[in-house]
Amino acid sequence: MRFLPNAFIFALILTFVSIACALGLTSFNLFEIISFWGDGFFDLLSFSMQMALVLICGNVLADTAIVDGLLRKVAKLCTSQVKAVLLITIISIITCYINWGLGLVISAVFTIYVSKRLKRQNFALLVASAYSGFLVWHGGLSGSIPLKAVSLGITLDSTLFSSFNLIILTATAVCLVVINTLFAKFSKLTTQAYFDTTNKNLIQRSPAPLESSLGLKLVVATLGLSFLVLFIISDKNVDLNFMIMLFLFLGILLHKNLALFSSSFDKNVRNASGIILQFMFYAGIMGIITKSGLGVKLSNFFVDISTTKTFLINTYISAGILNFFVP
Repeated sequence: MRFLPNAFIFALILTFVSIACALGLTSFNLFEIISFWGDGFFDLLSFSMQMALVLICGNVLADTAIVDGLLRKVAKLCTSQVKAVLLITIISIITCYINWGLGLVISAVFTIYVSKRLKRQNFALLVASAYSGFLVWHGGLSGSIPLKAVSLGITLDSTLFSSFNLIILTATAVCLVVINTLFAKFSKLTTQAYFDTTNKNLIQRSPAPLESSLGLKLVVATLGLSFLVLFIISDKNVDLNFMIMLFLFLGILLHKNLALFSSSFDKNVRNASGIILQFMFYAGIMGIITKSGLGVKLSNFFVDISTTKTFLINTYISAGILNFFVP
């Protein structure tokens, strides 16, 4: 917390790095590169809204009483550090596979519930285990690139549901469970100060009759979920918008009433502020990379240093490094 800057600062630093690289590796001058940056600044507005809604709707679903109650019941199974880490890791992997926003929230909340039940624990390890499941999300059902590729005619059978992807996901999940459990077995335990996890009512006023209407909530939820069923029956390809609608209407269905749903949505919009702010700068960086030809040079670099046997692993490593700075 003392030394790692806000993600927005990374976006600004990468902007300057991109400008410097374009100046050094292409024939364009500074003013032309600034024009590329400004022209691309708003190219990701649609995608940014999709990413923000993925996070918001995942958070809203995690806010529901049924999910919260289930997490509290499962937390009772965590009678030791090893069991706690094992269950936290598994829940994190499963929920992040379903939706990255849902996974981040559920694994964090579950970790706090587990921490309250353990007299002695390694809290840092519990948190690390909760976050480790995030490694599987982009091969999961909310992976932005494979879902976005559907609009280009690339089916999910060749991406998310390909044997290649499923094998990598399974291997990653198994490694996470084994490594985290081994850490739990040999880690030093200490007493831990607990967090205040009182579930305060999100609503600051009494809901109006229509807001608390069970009938209206069920009609709206049925309308949205019925459309999604018809979408699947019509043999259309599931895309990013489908996943957003699924979690949106599941959130409506599982919240006690529309007032609680609306209040939860309002609260979780704040969690998406980083996406709204940073993605404009990411789009500017994309403008520089694509319009200056820098992207072609970088791509050719990885192709030149790769063979048919090393290309995939080089791509995997470069993507890992990039995603450390740009999610």
